[in-house]
Amino acid sequence: MINHVSIGVNDPIKVANLIAEIWNGYVFPFPPSPNSFLVVAGDGKGTAIEVTPINTVLVPGEGFPSETDFDLSTPTEEFEAKFVSTDFSPRFSATHIAVNTNLSEADVKELANREGWRTITANRG
Repeated sequence: MINHVSIGVNDPIKVANLIAEIWNGYVFPFPPSPNSFLVVAGDGKGTAIEVTPINTVLVPGEGFPSETDFDLSTPTEEFEAKFVSTDFSPRFSATHIAVNTNLSEADVKELANREGWRTITANRG
């Protein structure tokens, strides 16, 4: 099961707040990436979306922590991926997600229209 995903957007707080509204969830600052937010669905499953600025990339860490001396108190930060700001801000990306909500289709479309976002009902039958 995938419990979270990171997405790059033009207006992280606006997008984070709208996702929280769709989920009836919560928005928190996301310190590993400046000007980013974590949206938590509150579904008891850890479902979350990290919303970062569009010009943020995730750079893999290098090396590996010792597996022989490892326990949950062993710091791994130096080996972990880092969120890095770049000069490139794509207008579009292939990143997309499908999320569940208790809102009706009409309610979701109303929220999207309020934000000026394009919506359609797709038929991929």
